[in-house]
Amino acid sequence: MTAEHRHALPEGFEFEGYRIEGLLGTGGFGLTYRAREIELGRLVAIKEYLPNGIAGRESGEAAVHAISAAAQEEFDWGLDRSRGEAKTLVAFRHPNIVNVLRFFQSHGTAYLVMDFVEGETLEAIIARDGPVPEDKLRALLGPLLDGLENIHEAGFLHRDIKPGNIFVRADGTPVLIDFGSARASLGAASKGMTAIVSGGYAPVEQYTTHGKQGPWSDLYGLGATLYHAVAGRPPPEAIERIDSDSYKPASGAAKPGYSETLLAAIDACLALKRAARPQSVTDFRKVLGGRAQPGGPSGQALKSAKGKEEQKTAAALHEPLPQGATILPAEEQAAAAAAADQTAAADQAAAAKPGRGWLPPILFAALIAAAVAAGIVWLGGGNEALRTACVAPPAKDPVKTIAACTTAINSGSFSGAALGELHVAKGILHAGRGEHATAIEEFGLAIAHNPKDKRAHYLRAGSHHAKRAWVPALADYDAAIRLDPDFAEAFEGRGVLRYDTRRYENAVADLTTAIGMKRSLNALLHRGQSHLLLRDYKSALADFDAALVFAPERGELYRMRGVAREFLGRREAAIADYLTALKKDPGDREAKDRLSKLGVTP
Repeated sequence: MTAEHRHALPEGFEFEGYRIEGLLGTGGFGLTYRAREIELGRLVAIKEYLPNGIAGRESGEAAVHAISAAAQEEFDWGLDRSRGEAKTLVAFRHPNIVNVLRFFQSHGTAYLVMDFVEGETLEAIIARDGPVPEDKLRALLGPLLDGLENIHEAGFLHRDIKPGNIFVRADGTPVLIDFGSARASLGAASKGMTAIVSGGYAPVEQYTTHGKQGPWSDLYGLGATLYHAVAGRPPPEAIERIDSDSYKPASGAAKPGYSETLLAAIDACLALKRAARPQSVTDFRKVLGGRAQPGGPSGQALKSAKGKEEQKTAAALHEPLPQGATILPAEEQAAAAAAADQTAAADQAAAAKPGRGWLPPILFAALIAAAVAAGIVWLGGGNEALRTACVAPPAKDPVKTIAACTTAINSGSFSGAALGELHVAKGILHAGRGEHATAIEEFGLAIAHNPKDKRAHYLRAGSHHAKRAWVPALADYDAAIRLDPDFAEAFEGRGVLRYDTRRYENAVADLTTAIGMKRSLNALLHRGQSHLLLRDYKSALADFDAALVFAPERGELYRMRGVAREFLGRREAAIADYLTALKKDPGDREAKDRLSKLGVTP
């Protein structure tokens, strides 16, 4: 523990229900304290926004001030960005990312309250024990990649990955601490950004205010961390490598006993040019597993797969949200913002990590099927022949049926609820073709003709959900539930949406309500995944057991159950589940990875 810092709050200082017990560390953009939550008595870590060289506090005072008028604008800008970004960090729930409990402002600055992690840093372990054996290193690396991927999918970069920011808990599991997102936002506008890079671990693009940063930047830090772990020392600073590259490849720097694939993956991450590095965690996993060569044609990096990939792990379970998305009402916006600023990624990832479930378009098709099976869609009134042409034929020729619906709608034979039901039928046909924007219009017209049509609200919510338009989707799920408090499918849809926007506690509540009314595979799956992310492994296990009753042929369900059993310490049962998953699906790479981590060769 750092003994003192001239701007630190004193030991024993109390505010916002916490008592400072000491200073844990300092960084370019803040101080981190060990503190105790007075009412509950639990230890926490509190990070204070106090950018070095920009702000400070007078001796004996708690208030933070910019050090000059010139620094005030930069301080305010950074504080504002810290406020928004810190709130989103509260939404992260992942066993290998430090859990952020609360954000608040006081004394003219901002504070993040986080779990206090017991254990020691990877840096301390290397200093004490020397290079880390590959089996132990890979055991740490898998969960760290899961956590890092979760950060990237939410639109953030860590920007300070190094052995000192990786804590190893007493049970041997790693946790990534000290998020750099707020720091990086300030750095983007600050000429003082070079003051906060970690020498040896930061890529060259972090040394300038205009360097293009992305997941490849974090992978440089991860590669440097692995280099330190196998060689016993960090690589040379990136900035020093520009004119005369003194980098010694990992294959030559590492101690004996490491695989070629691991060493090649380290070298790939530490390429000076960002384009020559893996561009995503998915790409890195390919190199690490020997499934792709570092770089590529003309030394270009592997390009991130945009289609179907089996990749995500632990909490990287979500379809990334679109750029600029603003999620949910005020009490849920912080969580939703964590998923903003993203690009479309993999189709389905079922991982040895909780697994990701079904993507919104597939989910929507399931919701439509459930709606029809439940008798939610029914029509009546007007010209029966026109109505039948729109509704009765199986949708083998949806284009023809859509035309029939249009004819019926324009015939003038229908009005009110009956006309609204034709729009519902037409909307379902468009949604089934993936034409969700048009479907949304049709469902909206149905609601205009019959505002109390719960199924139109529910189905429109499904199309919004498929488009990842979270705010209107939530509004329509809410409307459907208000119209029918016993609408199980609407509770299920809203629960999945809250899962998708990382509101796992709320997801569990909605999905529990849905399951109490009508058990479904989809609801059990998503509740199980939510329980996993909340570290309620016993409840997750129960949900996956129940899901397997519905679909015993689905290998990914065995894999997900295996994860719950693994976290509960039931090693042999977890291995049995992973082996069953592979038997069901021999191509399940995540099950293979989990078995490898447990020392089992499939």
